[in-house]
Amino acid sequence: MAVTLRFFLFLSNPPENSFDDHFSPVYLIMQSGKTPSKDACLECAQPPVFYVISAMIGEFALKMGINKSNLPKILQFLPFLYGSLNLGVIYLILKKITLSPFSRAIAFATACFLPRHIYMSAMHSNDTLSYLSVAICIYLLFIVIERKLSLLWSVLLSIATTVALFTKYFAFAFIPTIIIIYMIILFCRVTVPAKKVLISMAITLLLPLCFIGSNLFYNLKTYHEILPTGEGTLDPALNQPRAKSLSFITFKPWVLMDKKILCPESLDSFWTLLYSRMWFDVEPKFLYFTDPDKHWWYHYYGWIRGEEPFPAGSKNFSTFTRFSGFWLIALGMLPLSIFLMGALRIIFGKWSLWGKSNGIEMVKMQVFPTLLIWNLVCVVAFVLKYPVFSAIKDSYLLISLPTITVSIGAGLMLFEKYKVIKKIIAALFAILFILVIFHILYIVKSAWHSDLF
Repeated sequence: MAVTLRFFLFLSNPPENSFDDHFSPVYLIMQSGKTPSKDACLECAQPPVFYVISAMIGEFALKMGINKSNLPKILQFLPFLYGSLNLGVIYLILKKITLSPFSRAIAFATACFLPRHIYMSAMHSNDTLSYLSVAICIYLLFIVIERKLSLLWSVLLSIATTVALFTKYFAFAFIPTIIIIYMIILFCRVTVPAKKVLISMAITLLLPLCFIGSNLFYNLKTYHEILPTGEGTLDPALNQPRAKSLSFITFKPWVLMDKKILCPESLDSFWTLLYSRMWFDVEPKFLYFTDPDKHWWYHYYGWIRGEEPFPAGSKNFSTFTRFSGFWLIALGMLPLSIFLMGALRIIFGKWSLWGKSNGIEMVKMQVFPTLLIWNLVCVVAFVLKYPVFSAIKDSYLLISLPTITVSIGAGLMLFEKYKVIKKIIAALFAILFILVIFHILYIVKSAWHSDLF
């Protein structure tokens, strides 16, 4: 069902409907046969793996006689494929964690029916490839740990990490994660000789650090920036509406439960935007299909681009949009609460450095909070540089989707002995997932009946 939802949304979503234009770098590679300069287009500053793969597939499709007009939809299929494969790898990761069948099932279903992951799987962007790449790296890191730092698997992890780093800059969070995990192995309850730990660590990090180091040096020499942003071509953050001040300590989801979409009152809280966007189309990319008032949307997107004031009057959404927007954001508080309990349990409880789990299991569990913390550091750093709503994307946190799912599983384990509470939790999650299904199908139905088809 999860893959089917993603496929239907992919089919109904026009290729150009995405947060950014990720087609331009692909077409430039297809035209010239090489990666474009970082300042050739806005997204040309991104790491190249996604675009090179897409260009290769695009060239193959054209050679097979595919009409050029159909190429965008073929390329849009790739993020759907990466997103679907990402779910498979997350399932494999969950199988390597000591969880009850109930906890594992609910945790995996959360990944399957998380609206933001479904949205991103239907858009043409490099995000889902970065999610897939980091998940594969986590799975390989688990194998390395389980096999007492096998050198062969360390080499495979090194290759996978190198590829992941060149999918999206936020994947850089995996490098300090690897370093910290090896330090935990070196100094904590794992019976592996120190020499083998250091050799495995060197093998794992040598290739990615060499590639990234040479790339950063080239960027600095050529573009006078370590990580060029391409903002010289077009910087959407220059004119985007923003709050007078952005708070990192407030959390007020009720604002977007009421408004449903970005508005001047909802731009001032970092955590509110991150959370709400995870559960509903708050920066509307799909709600547009469900509403016939094109004139209002024209002015709304003008406000989004910073070209005109917010449209006068409140938006009168359909009954189902108002219902689903309110309850998806409201019910999303349940997995958020259980996630926080599970994360605290991993850091301070059973699986902590001083907990009761065996050394191998403890080390594996510490991968998750470490990755999420560094992922958040990267996102916050980006937001401090660009304090606008487009920088506060929950999609940037989905390289940590394995952390989210495992933490939910760990949190649910606290209720294993309480049958009544388990039934209530299962019922609430079921309601949430059913609402997600109807929400996506409503978008799909509306898109197919719009003037886009």
